[in-house]
Amino acid sequence: MKTKKMLLRVLAAVIAVVICVVVYVVAAQGSPGSSSDPLVTLSYVTDVLTPQLETYVDQKIAAESAKLQADFASKVSSFSYEIAQQGGYYSP
Repeated sequence: MKTKKMLLRVLAAVIAVVICVVVYVVAAQGSPGSSSDPLVTLSYVTDVLTPQLETYVDQKIAAESAKLQADFASKVSSFSYEIAQQGGYYSP
């Protein structure tokens, strides 16, 4: 019985040492996100991500601009019609 307990303790100690060594080796190789192991490369950011973001932003701005122009034209037309109804100058 004592030999089984001793064997389990030795086995647990060996497993703990192996886990510590593995963690040390992984940590010693450099952390992700450092200059030696970047998460995202600069070439990806400049060649792929930036053009995609610029295109997306340009599309959103164009869509909002068109919407605002349509809303403005509608309000101007409505206001001009109201002025004409009240006897003011109306230019279609």
